Amino acid sequence: MRNLQKLQQVSPDDAYLTFITANADSIWAHDRDDGTNELSVNWAGPFVSPANASTQSSALDALVAAVAVGS
Repeated sequence: MRNLQKLQQVSPDDAYLTFITANADSIWAHDRDDGTNELSVNWAGPFVSPANASTQSSALDALVAAVAVGS
């Protein structure tokens, strides 16, 4: 997702923006533990316990990408 974010920034394309935004929206709406705000492996949901460093960092990359491209 980080590289797609960079590509969107240097060569904007609606398809990239849509993909980045859809993933970030899905993570926030369906893949977040309501009590701890941890993020898991299944971005479409539901939250799958336990979350770990890998799942957290991947999901955070997607959320940061969405913010960086202004979605």
